[in-house]
Amino acid sequence: MRLKRTTAVKGSDCCSLFHASVRNGWKADIGTGPAGGLSRGMDKRTLLNRVRPLWPDVITLRPDGGEAALNNIYWPIEAKLDNDGDEWAALSAWAFHQALWDHARHQSGVGSLLIRPANVSLEAFHFWMRKNLSDESWAHFREEYDGLPSADR
Repeated sequence: MRLKRTTAVKGSDCCSLFHASVRNGWKADIGTGPAGGLSRGMDKRTLLNRVRPLWPDVITLRPDGGEAALNNIYWPIEAKLDNDGDEWAALSAWAFHQALWDHARHQSGVGSLLIRPANVSLEAFHFWMRKNLSDESWAHFREEYDGLPSADR
């Protein structure tokens, strides 16, 4: 599955960050049920919380923008999830990546070179899920996602 891409936030060379996430192992089980559908009892927060651990705890951006650190971390995540054939996991990881880009742009704008994936809000994740699902080719997924409770806790 390939999802639409947007321009990446420039960041640092992140080989050590990528290896940290690999050392921790892939946690690609995001609670999908038969045929890639979402499991009963799944909510949007759980979906977000199952994707977030695929990323390192902290990512350092270079002051000059540098190369696309977030992409260097994301592409292996995408490859792993595509290999698993789980469209929900891949879609959720892409939406999280987009929300993380927004967070990185904000942090860079206020002079901070550190971003923490834990700071990606449910609202930001939901925004990108809805944006990605807005295309009619995703209508079935959109209906299933819209049926999930928000779990605003």
